[in-house]
Amino acid sequence: MDDSSQQLVVFDYSGTLCLDAVAFSRPGRIEQELASSGLADLGVRDASFFWNNIIASTWRAGFTTPIGYKAILERRLVELFGCDGDSSLLEKIRMAASRFSSRYFAEFRIDDRWRFLLERVWNNRACSVVVATDHYAEATDAIINSFAAMNIEARPLLDTHDERCFLVANSADLGCMKVDRAFWRMTADRVPGLTGTSLVVVDDFGYNESAVDYGAYEQTSELMRDTVAALEDVFGPGARIVPFLIGGADRQHMPPDRAIQNLPEALVKKAEQEILRDTRGVTR
Repeated sequence: MDDSSQQLVVFDYSGTLCLDAVAFSRPGRIEQELASSGLADLGVRDASFFWNNIIASTWRAGFTTPIGYKAILERRLVELFGCDGDSSLLEKIRMAASRFSSRYFAEFRIDDRWRFLLERVWNNRACSVVVATDHYAEATDAIINSFAAMNIEARPLLDTHDERCFLVANSADLGCMKVDRAFWRMTADRVPGLTGTSLVVVDDFGYNESAVDYGAYEQTSELMRDTVAALEDVFGPGARIVPFLIGGADRQHMPPDRAIQNLPEALVKKAEQEILRDTRGVTR
């Protein structure tokens, strides 16, 4: 890639740039959070109840509307446990939902192992960066704040942005998810100068969260296939996909031929090599 060429880098967030939010939802940890937030006192005492009775029926609405995680939790808790005019119970529900969602998004920091790469692409005029995530509305500000802590400016994709910045494309803001062509069409419309741009995508496609939410490796493969198809339908073929799949032999749903140990450090290094091989230090 010569100095006049451009590169668009698309990073996933939760499960890729951010690993602490995934750890928040792991068995053992999530029970602690349910207890400390007050959700356990309301009847949400274990991970199974939380995922099956709260998240399973609400995540799609949460990921494609501006309602937000806190409000989704509150609404579902009222449906499950009722209030019947009991203002004190309603207040307990509101407070528990608020504490739990606040604690979750407090874990939305960027893993420090990404710092070197993110600073390199931030300081390179040849690179444009989009952080593309399927998530709740609160994630947008949490992601922007995480970049600000690294002295990197990020803004919502749909905001007006004249100067250079990282763009945050959140499904809750766009009204559709990454498997939808419309998600990438809106992204393409907001990123200037895409003609002749090479595209690199770094994403776990739900895999690193699969122990608690998304399911088997086959589902991850299907999500990857559908997401890449939607993306290339807009940007054209040739996207370089860097799967950020942590683990290997310890993941029981991993096929035997894929049973290798993929540690975060090695995966970050692979992403660095794939992205930086086509940049030549064109600084801001």
